[in-house]
Amino acid sequence: MAGLPVMARRDTFGSRATKFVRRNRLAVIAAKLAERLARLDPENAERYRAQHRSFAQRWQRALAD
Repeated sequence: MAGLPVMARRDTFGSRATKFVRRNRLAVIAAKLAERLARLDPENAERYRAQHRSFAQRWQRALAD
């Protein structure tokens, strides 16, 4: 490469979204599952959302350690 700058394409929304999902796959799946369950079972929707919030907080603490 002889120390020359590399010409790269600009990031697109699609490429950035793909990178985010790839890096945060479990968190994305958990969020989608909680929302799907909330739509399928509206009576327990808040319970699913609360469980997801709890999971997300524990996940962030685990990543911070």
